[in-house]
Amino acid sequence: MWVAEGLVATKRAKTLEEVAEEYLNELIDRCLLQVVERNDFGRVRTYRMHDLVRELAVLTSAKENFCVTYDKSQVRIVDQNVRRMSLDGYSDTIPSTIDISHLRSFYLFDTKSSPPSLISRSARYLRVLDLQNVPIESLPDDVFNLFNLRYLGLRNTKVKELRNSLGKLRRLQTLDLCNTKIKELPNGITELHQLRHLFADKELDSNFRTFHDFSGVQAPKGLWDLRDLQTVQSVEASTELVRQLENLTEMRIFRIRNVKGTHCRELFTSIGKMHFLSNLSVIASDENEHLILEALNCPPSHCLTTFCLQGRLLEEMLRTPLFYAIGVNLKRLWIGWSGLKEDPLPALSFMSNLTFLHLQRAYEGECLSFNVGWFPKLRRLHLIDLPRVKLINIDKTMQELVELWLIALPQLKAAPQGFKFLTSLQEIFLWDMHPDFMKNIQTAAKVKVKHIPFINYLYQNMEGVWTAKVSDP
Repeated sequence: MWVAEGLVATKRAKTLEEVAEEYLNELIDRCLLQVVERNDFGRVRTYRMHDLVRELAVLTSAKENFCVTYDKSQVRIVDQNVRRMSLDGYSDTIPSTIDISHLRSFYLFDTKSSPPSLISRSARYLRVLDLQNVPIESLPDDVFNLFNLRYLGLRNTKVKELRNSLGKLRRLQTLDLCNTKIKELPNGITELHQLRHLFADKELDSNFRTFHDFSGVQAPKGLWDLRDLQTVQSVEASTELVRQLENLTEMRIFRIRNVKGTHCRELFTSIGKMHFLSNLSVIASDENEHLILEALNCPPSHCLTTFCLQGRLLEEMLRTPLFYAIGVNLKRLWIGWSGLKEDPLPALSFMSNLTFLHLQRAYEGECLSFNVGWFPKLRRLHLIDLPRVKLINIDKTMQELVELWLIALPQLKAAPQGFKFLTSLQEIFLWDMHPDFMKNIQTAAKVKVKHIPFINYLYQNMEGVWTAKVSDP
């Protein structure tokens, strides 16, 4: 949104988004924003603004005619030439004297209202239009005449399709279609040559326990000609698409679904030319489809920090030099439905920078062993849907681990051997585990809890005392 507003200055050798993140960090350093949570990389995931700072910001922005906020409690009196408007609890009490021809940004936070008549041809200078969570099924025709629009947010709306007239928004940089009803992108999107970010994932399973827990959109021919694209998540694979992806050399985050084994050679060849790629997800067409990493003629960028593979893998795939090249700088690894017969941990143990490891239906053996020195920086470990695992060994490793998920390991009856070595552990999430395991983990954790399907243990490390909290799965 900051980039779309034109508030971010260009810097040599940095994208506008990277400069904007520097702005955010500077606000934090000046205590104007407070960090609530950081991700595994140390980047801010959530933050808040102190109520006094917020009130000062709202009053100052209104006084300087930078932004006006309308809510149910009060309507602020501002100059009629307001540049930015935020509506929370839209009502007809908004002054008709406001000249919307001066609007640059419009945010609607009322999830019960449709966009008001403010969105019209006369709002010709509008750069940002955010309708997230608004229960609309189609966009007003006038939206496609906003030739100056840079940011269009439709996340969590009920919009079913976009017309080809989308192509009239030639300056659009960000299109957010997450969790909409849109299944196919219109041909007009190929006219958006300034498009930088395309978000189109749709959640299908809120428990994330099925293979098709998300879906993407079908892309038209010519999407690969949008050479400024930095984010695409996610699109459905096709033979022509995977062949032409090599044109998208500015890509940073890329997620592709419905990948078949026959796509792999050309797909990974194209991915190998994305020299700035940091986040890659490849999801097979179904749980029996093989992803062939041998087709990776050259590894993706050395910038790759997050890698998700969902589909069957051959045992030797994790031991190839190419996978090693991918994993040297990797910080987050997600492997699902791979059907491996051998313990995958030895093949992954060289990943010394890994902070997050997620294994879901990835292993069909009976024992998982974490040996001394493995995963020294690992902070979060998720072991999910491993039906044959009977034993987990932990040998003085993972000293940084703060979060452990054990979900649907029905054969696991004993607490992990070496559980006491996890001295930094703060949270354990348990769901659908064997009753004997629940008893044994209580002994290991020194806490008494009743047997329920899902328990979130919280560990107070300073006091060395375990407490238990019941959570909704």
